[in-house]
Amino acid sequence: MGKLKLIITFHGGKADEHQLSIDTLAKTFSAISSDIKNVYRMVSHADVEVSAEQINEESKLFLSAEPAAGSLKLYFVSAETENDWIEVSGREYAKGLRLIGAGGGLSSGVSKSVLEHAKLFSSPKDGEYESMELTVSQDAEPDLSVVFNERYSLAVERQLVALKTLPPEIHGHEIEGILHALDDQDYTKPYGPVLLKVASYDGDWLCEIEKQRLPVDLNSVWGKRVFMRGFATFRPRKKTLRVSEMEILPDRPGLLDAVGRFIEINEKIWEGQDPTEYLDRVRESH
Repeated sequence: MGKLKLIITFHGGKADEHQLSIDTLAKTFSAISSDIKNVYRMVSHADVEVSAEQINEESKLFLSAEPAAGSLKLYFVSAETENDWIEVSGREYAKGLRLIGAGGGLSSGVSKSVLEHAKLFSSPKDGEYESMELTVSQDAEPDLSVVFNERYSLAVERQLVALKTLPPEIHGHEIEGILHALDDQDYTKPYGPVLLKVASYDGDWLCEIEKQRLPVDLNSVWGKRVFMRGFATFRPRKKTLRVSEMEILPDRPGLLDAVGRFIEINEKIWEGQDPTEYLDRVRESH
C-alpha cells in the first residue's frame, strides 16, 4: 500500500499575509504534478503490471488542508494505492531536488523539466514570497524537505548551463516503426532488459525493454510495425528509448497492394463504359 503526502510552504512577502496569486499557484502545482508523474513513470518502468492509465490515476494530487499561521502552507495527498510506487516517486523527487540544490546534478528519474520547474519555484515574481519549501512526509520515514530560494536558484542556473552540452532527454516520447532483432542479444532469457532496433521515419532507434513486456513468440513480430513510448535520449547519430509501453500494430497494405486495389475499383466503376467520352465532356465544359 502506498500514499504520498506533500507539504508546500511559501515564506515571506505576500505569503506571510496568506496571499498568493492564482497564476503562481497554478503554475507551481501543475509543475509539481507533472514532475511526480514523470518520476513515477521512471521508477516503475520495470514493473510490467503498471500501466500508463494507472500512472496517470495514481499520481494525481489533491488539496488536503488549510494554511497555517505565519506562512502560506498547503497540504497535498494522493489516493491510497495497492503498491508503493507513488511513495517511492515522492521520495525520489525530493532526493533529486535536494541533490540539485547541493550542486550534484540530476539523479535517476529526474529530468531536465524538473530542473526547469525548480527554477520556477525559486524565482518568485513581484515579491509574492521569498522562499518556498516542499516537504515529502511519510509515516514510516523521516520527512524530506527542500527550500527553494535565491541560493537554490543559482545552483539551478549552473546546472542548466551544464546541461546545454548534454544530449536532450524526453519522458513519454513516442515512436512508431518496424521492429528488428539485434544479433548480439539473447532473446531466450526469461527476464531482464534486452535491446531492439526500431526503424522509424526519423531514423533507427535503439530500444531497451524488459523481456517480460515482449510477446512470447518473438519470431512472429520481427518485421512488424510497433508503437513504443518511453524515456528518450537524443545522442548524435544514436537515439535511444527506454521502453515503458509497447504495442504491435496491424499491418498496413503495401504500395503494390494499394495500387492493385485502386485499379480493381476503377475497372468496376468504368465497366461497360467508354471513359474517353467522359473526358471529352469535361474538356468541353472548361
